[in-house]
Amino acid sequence: MLLPLTGKQYSEKVAENCVAAWKAAGVYTEEEEAAIVKFLEIFKPKNFPPGTSIVFSHSPSGTLTIGFLELGGVPAAESGVIENKKLTNAVLESIIGEKGVSPAAKQSLAQRISEFLNKKEEKEKEEEKEEILVVEKGKLEQVEVA
Repeated sequence: MLLPLTGKQYSEKVAENCVAAWKAAGVYTEEEEAAIVKFLEIFKPKNFPPGTSIVFSHSPSGTLTIGFLELGGVPAAESGVIENKKLTNAVLESIIGEKGVSPAAKQSLAQRISEFLNKKEEKEKEEEKEEILVVEKGKLEQVEVA
């Protein structure tokens, strides 16, 4: 966090945006309401002075795990897990989406994806190299072909 913020302030704003989007799309159900209530409960007792971080883990199955890093990057215990794919996707969208609130998170993700793809490309190039055996003037030579 750059500015002091309470967990209640943060979670209410995220919840408000999620509920508004779901209602507009006609997909707000009791499941989503229960997920929002749990989300609000997890954040309610928290305070975020500058330098603290919220850590979200998103699984493809729709599990949202929430944790917190205290000042200086000291990890705190996991604070909650919510099983709701719509909420998981909405939280991710609120962070790195087109109108996301965290340019630093976008930059970090872009850098990590770029590094991953570069490593993958290098590995594929290594695997593509072929070696052939050349017999020339009675000598057997191994030659690498790019």
